[in-house]
This record gives sequence, C-alpha cells and structure tokens, in this order.
Amino acid sequence: MFVVTGGLGFIGSQVVAFLQKTYPNNTIVIVDWLKEKPKFLNLLSSSNCSLIEPKDLSLLLPDLKSGQCRAIFHLGANSSTTCKDGNSLYEYNYRFSTELVDLACKYGVHLVNASSASVYGASPSCSILAENERPLNHYAFYKLLVDQYIRSVLSSLSAPITSIRFFNVYGFGEFFKGDMASLPYKFYKDLSSGIPISLFGASHGCSAGNQSRDFVYVDDIVTTMHRCFTNSVQGIYNLGSGTSRSFNDLAFVCINTYYQASNLPSYKCLQDAVDSGVLAYTDFPSTLVNSYQPFTLADHSGWSTTSIQPPATSLEAGIDRYYQLLSSINHFQLN
Repeated sequence: MFVVTGGLGFIGSQVVAFLQKTYPNNTIVIVDWLKEKPKFLNLLSSSNCSLIEPKDLSLLLPDLKSGQCRAIFHLGANSSTTCKDGNSLYEYNYRFSTELVDLACKYGVHLVNASSASVYGASPSCSILAENERPLNHYAFYKLLVDQYIRSVLSSLSAPITSIRFFNVYGFGEFFKGDMASLPYKFYKDLSSGIPISLFGASHGCSAGNQSRDFVYVDDIVTTMHRCFTNSVQGIYNLGSGTSRSFNDLAFVCINTYYQASNLPSYKCLQDAVDSGVLAYTDFPSTLVNSYQPFTLADHSGWSTTSIQPPATSLEAGIDRYYQLLSSINHFQLN
C-alpha cells in the first residue's frame, strides 16, 4: 500500500493517479478532508483507494507496523502562502508533518515530503544553503521548520526521507485552489470568459510584468517524487524547470496557446496583446511588498549526487499540454 496525504488536492491527486496506473494491485490510502469543496472530482478513478482524515492517522499504524506500507507521499497541508493564522499552520503544516516524519523513521518507511521554494524568500539565490533560507511569511517559515526537522534526523534514519522544494507548480487538478491556483489556470479562466488577464506592474526593481519565477509542470513533480522512492533518495532538493521566466513571458505563452487552440490569430509580440486589451497591468499591492519573491530559479546541483536527473518540461510544452486538458473538461469544474 501507499499513503498520499493531500491526495484529493492538486498535486496529490496527480500522485494518486500515477500510483493507480503504476501499481494497480496496491491500495492507496488518501489522507485528506473533503470539507465543502468537491475535491473528489480530482480523482480520475477511485479504484483501490480508501480515505481517512488527518485526525485518524493512527488508523495507519497496523499497516506501518506490519511493513505493508511501501511509501508515504506527503502533500497534505494548508497551501495558502498568504495565511497568517500561525496556530492553524503550526497544526497542519508543522505538527502533522513532523508526526509523519516520526512515523516514517520509527517504521522504516520512505517518506517523500513536499517542501517549497518559498523558504528562500528574499534571497537572490535558491541554492540549498542556510544563508539563503529567508522566509517572508508564515507558510514559508513552517515549511522551513519541517525541513530543519528532517535535517535533524537524516543521519540516523532506518529508511530514506526526501524533501523536495517545489517552485511554481502548474497543471491539471487546480480546480479548487481558489486564489492559490497558478497563473496559467487563472489566465485560462479569464481567456475563456473574455476577461483581460492581469499582471503586476513595476516592483522590486523590475518593470511591469518582468518579475520572474521558475515554473514547473506538475507531471515533472510527480515523476521526480516517484523516482525518489524507487531510487531510495535521501536529503533535501530543489525542483523547478531550471529556467526562470518572466510573467510577461508566461502571459504571452498562455494567450497564444489559448488562441491557437481556439483557431484565433496569435499575437506577434506582447505589446500587441496589451494594445488589444487582452493583457493589462495593475499597481503592485502594498500588502505584498515585504512578502514577495520577485525572482526564483531552482538550483538543481544537489541532484548530481543522486541517480536522478529531474525532467524539465519547457513552459511552452507544459502550457500546451495543460490547456489541452483544460479544454476537454466540463466548465462547471472551473471555479
């Protein structure tokens, strides 16, 4: 059996689908809440799956003790980078995560943990060094604390623990993320509704729309997490595409990909999209000035000590695949 925390969410549901296809004879235990959101629509199939809530984690003990659990893929947490409820984040992003680390250590189960590039905060470098870890918000602070906890036990493990710092992930399964959904998803919704897409204006020394991030396609995340399990990789690593692209680049790719799929003429340059009213800029919000990363780029050098070469889907290829999938679903899912 496998355990996937957050298995009804964005990345977690893609991990579940991958495991169902790859290990059809294994049970997958999803640890998640439904609450008011119909996240079950993220599951393409419920075959070989069972569901427990995080408060019932003790139900896993018999399988952990008997050695039936092959791996834990931990993607369950509050994913809101703007959440300021420190108590809630402590409970669900820190305490729950460290409890899973303890269980993995105790029963010799490989744990693959979802960390975040947000831990680098204001640092100009995203290499895995203590001096680069400068969280700017509550979410990033707790992600870093979990990584620090993992570091403290790495030398005494009976089974591998892998923590992967995801950069800006986009892809199928974001239907219920609300404000935390990726920009490619938000852009698709706006374009399909005839609404101009919007980018932040100048900030942090960058001209309008030229803040940049390392955008990584969700399939690359899933593939790498699985490779970490099959190759018994241990340690903390970055995972992005290895390329930083401006939000202007992202917007241009998204607009033209959508237009081409809709048999509409694409734009020759970004300014044409601005002039036509498809793209606009808004003033950078003052509330984000001190908690915003204007630049990220994954340093993948840590992977050189492993047998893994992370896949790196280009932004153009990833958006093309993603928009093809979005065009094939029922529009009621686009919340």
